[in-house]
Amino acid sequence: MAAELGTSLMAGLLVLAFPMALLLGLWFLGRLEDWMLRPYERAIAIESVLAAEEEAEAVERAVIDMIADVADSPQRRSARQTFRESIR
Repeated sequence: MAAELGTSLMAGLLVLAFPMALLLGLWFLGRLEDWMLRPYERAIAIESVLAAEEEAEAVERAVIDMIADVADSPQRRSARQTFRESIR
């Protein structure tokens, strides 16, 4: 009887833990992809702005607008708003 209870407990744990582990793995891979791809894409966009614009202020405004979309957490968003207000 104890062996059956242990087996049932392990089976129940596996049923709950395995999907959670898969979801956690997918979440981690998504974050890793965001971390790896976005800076490169932004660097290419900033490089094209540098090639297109000649005035320093126009480049600065374009880069600030591009980077402003990066923040996704409330803490980073408030820092971004503070930065924008200090520039204006």
